[in-house]
Amino acid sequence: MFSYTWAMSLFGAQQMLNLLSPSKAAKAFEGVTSATERELGQPLQSVFRAGDDMQRRMVNLMFGAATPGDGGRADATAARGPSETPGQVGQLTTQPNAQPQGATYSPPPYGQPSGQGWGAMPVASPAPAPPRSAGDSQGRANGGQAQAQGGEIPHEADISPDYSYEPHYVEVFGSRMHYIEEGRGDPIVFLHGNPTWSYLWRNVLPHLTPHGRCIAPDLIGYGRSDKPRIEYRWTEQARYVEEFFRKMGLKNVTLVLHDWGVSLGLNYAMRHESNVRAIAFLEGIFKTFPHWEDFSTPEFRELFKKFRAGGEGGEGWQMLVEQNFFIEHLLSGGVGRQLSEQEMSYYREPFTQTRSRIPIWQLARSVPVAGEPQEVWDAVSEITERLKRSRLPKLLFYAAPGGIITEDNVDWCRQNLKNLETMSVGPGVHYLQETTPHLIGRGLVSWYNNLSRGR
Repeated sequence: MFSYTWAMSLFGAQQMLNLLSPSKAAKAFEGVTSATERELGQPLQSVFRAGDDMQRRMVNLMFGAATPGDGGRADATAARGPSETPGQVGQLTTQPNAQPQGATYSPPPYGQPSGQGWGAMPVASPAPAPPRSAGDSQGRANGGQAQAQGGEIPHEADISPDYSYEPHYVEVFGSRMHYIEEGRGDPIVFLHGNPTWSYLWRNVLPHLTPHGRCIAPDLIGYGRSDKPRIEYRWTEQARYVEEFFRKMGLKNVTLVLHDWGVSLGLNYAMRHESNVRAIAFLEGIFKTFPHWEDFSTPEFRELFKKFRAGGEGGEGWQMLVEQNFFIEHLLSGGVGRQLSEQEMSYYREPFTQTRSRIPIWQLARSVPVAGEPQEVWDAVSEITERLKRSRLPKLLFYAAPGGIITEDNVDWCRQNLKNLETMSVGPGVHYLQETTPHLIGRGLVSWYNNLSRGR
């Protein structure tokens, strides 16, 4: 029987060789991975296939050609019509009515089928942006774009690993919630998701500090917040977020939301709409998935099903709590570039103890699919209906291929959300703040200034 450590070592070796020589090495390892899959237990088979699928899709995005075995791994959907053209990267797009029109999409390149989830939104590589002028919504990194290594998604050059913010704390239900704060004026609150913390916003937040009071809290159990003995279910996280806003006395709030921070922030916004000025969001959950086929790619569906398998001590527990799988293996794949050791140290920091990873496990099990978990399904369903009626200004960032917010979800937003603007950040997977933080920051500034001008 193969061990978990041995399997992941082979998976890592396959990734490295595929990145160095995509066509030859991927072909050479195809037989090895197939043989390994047959020997692994079901949970590790899912891990192996999911990681292999993610790596293939990144290579395809970079080199525009399918690696061996792609044909049977893509989740095909109908391609877009040939009359459509790729969207303008970094351009805010809007329409006065309830169905804003923005960047459109071209059919998948090289005859590849489009799919839902990881790898769903093909888009042309961004052209070099013109010099930025006042009020211009185009944006690029301060120092330009980094030279992407083999298999990496193109990313900005000046992404700092440093986290130099002063810590602040507020007591919520008897526990301390950590947050960072800079700037003055109306509050702009940045909410993270799973398995990140306020560190994720370190390169975005400075763009907004001249414009408002920027606050980035750590969810309870995450980052440098306390880890009380609670279950860390989504409903508990929602209670802590709502109480954080109350204890901080925040009024006229602009929300910037990511991952589970989207549903948690929208839950607050739809319950306290008169206290919210506007909402920006990216790569998060704002509606339910009626069937598993509606969520991500086949391999990742199987992986998230495993996350739900069993309770404490079950398959999902072993992967996420005991083996720290999300931090050690999914995080970098969701970023799309190799995180530095310093960056990884920050992301590992809150979860060095086994039981400290329970919050990761609980949220990973909470994706609302096919009516389960019922409390999350019911809450998100209500959030969606209220969001469709809300006239609050909204900004959606999206990427290609994207992770959660895929082509279908962008279209859904354009068709169903009022007062919406959209902005493409170009190539990206899920943790877009780690590949295009300055583009996102400048897009936020342009949008925020338009709010102030009453546009």
